[in-house]
Amino acid sequence: MNKDIIFEKMTAVRKLLNEIERELGMPDCDLNLLISKVFRPKKIHKNKAVFILKCANILTLGQLLEKSEEQILSHTNMGVITLNYIKEELAYLGLKLKD
Repeated sequence: MNKDIIFEKMTAVRKLLNEIERELGMPDCDLNLLISKVFRPKKIHKNKAVFILKCANILTLGQLLEKSEEQILSHTNMGVITLNYIKEELAYLGLKLKD
């Protein structure tokens, strides 16, 4: 592959990542952070939330932000208290679930 083509593609990718960072107010790499590493420990709610989300195959912050409250509540054993904990943690990070 030509060096100029590779450079053009890398430049396009960087621009896209910068747009994502501006829109979300956080670097794209942060969206790949594991939820278990991002959520602050608080009583039993962190462990329960992380376990339920893991069972639902929602492992990263980016995957979680793609879900609505209804989608999160539809998972087995997910209740309002655990959902509220998730929303609190997202709010602490300046984020929220999909509308």
